[in-house]
Amino acid sequence: MKIVFFYPNPDKAHQWAAQLKAEGVEFEAIFWQPDQTVSADYAIVWLPPEEFFTSVQDLQAVFNMGAGVDALLNNKYLPADLPVVRLDDAEMGLKMTEYVVHAIAQITRRLDQYTALQQQKVWSGTADYPYFEKWPVGIMGFGRVGQQIADVVHALGYPVHTWSRTAKTAEGITCHHGQTGLKEFLRSTKILINVLPLTPDTTNILNAENLAQLQPGSSLINIGRGHHVVDNDLLQALDSQHMAGAILDVFRTEPLPSEHPFWSHPAIRITPHISGPTHAAKAIQQIAQRIHAQQAGLPLEGVIDRQTGY
Repeated sequence: MKIVFFYPNPDKAHQWAAQLKAEGVEFEAIFWQPDQTVSADYAIVWLPPEEFFTSVQDLQAVFNMGAGVDALLNNKYLPADLPVVRLDDAEMGLKMTEYVVHAIAQITRRLDQYTALQQQKVWSGTADYPYFEKWPVGIMGFGRVGQQIADVVHALGYPVHTWSRTAKTAEGITCHHGQTGLKEFLRSTKILINVLPLTPDTTNILNAENLAQLQPGSSLINIGRGHHVVDNDLLQALDSQHMAGAILDVFRTEPLPSEHPFWSHPAIRITPHISGPTHAAKAIQQIAQRIHAQQAGLPLEGVIDRQTGY
């Protein structure tokens, strides 16, 4: 069996191969190079260049070393019949939940002001009491990550609303779905958390029309994809003070260009796409289990539905 690996940093691809062998998978490792034509049974990749799929032949499946598969699905050379397998979690959900809890506290507890007061050596507890009921949280995307976030935020005491493509239910959580439920969801939300997958239906979903539906003084936490947000519409919502702030971890262009207005906007906080790092060892363990299962004649789990994009 041959497995081809690609990561922008070749050292990490070599680490993946060593970890996969430690999981008992016997294979010949190939580390893809430009202008190289190879035959392999499986590919394990993160952000491969477009030409990757023009030069790798005979693949049975490609494993994506991350939760988001939009970059792979948008590769124009990806074979239409090639199974694309995503990670179920590999701790990404817990890390994203941790990020969200910190971001919510930053918003509701106004933690930025204490950083400024510290620099001035001023001891002052000036923030209003953060009543949970005054900060309804809306989570866009109610898959595995969205469910983890909703459970923890609900346990903290915040009213939680969720929005998804299809109808779902969860104890103690108000669930909305479909286009008919979107406006009601947004109107119920003061802190909007976006964890949607990027699909044609969700691209530009955080636009002027939808942002205007949020409660006055609302905030956005975006850990989905940058293409969910119409940048100028978000800036206008902040400048008009309909929205109070945004904590952004993902962007249309990454790294975020130095001239982009997000960098200098006083109501925006930026992190460099770090909310949901992949635990490489656990991801490789999951991939090994799936390869073992398929080699034993069992169905391959985690295959993306090309129609829905996830």
